[in-house]
Amino acid sequence: MVRRALAALALVAPVAACGSFPTVEDSITPAGQAAPFPMIVDLDPLLAEVSETSTTPETAATVESRARRAQSRAAGLRRPVVSQTERERLEQAVADRP
Repeated sequence: MVRRALAALALVAPVAACGSFPTVEDSITPAGQAAPFPMIVDLDPLLAEVSETSTTPETAATVESRARRAQSRAAGLRRPVVSQTERERLEQAVADRP
């Protein structure tokens, strides 16, 4: 299996090396090139504004509800895709291959 992957990589690598990649300068518009650099600002005043905002109990409940739904979806994504029986069948089929 590893030999096949390495052989495929050896065949594909030279073709991939032939491609040309655009330079970053080519992807920037003239307006972007003429634009001034962004200003560097102190974060403390911005963070102070955020801490002064208040949330309502409804906002907190909405955020908590969304977080629970996201955690539930994440738990579902962590489950195995194939059953143990299917996994064993696949592993046996691979082992039987020359």
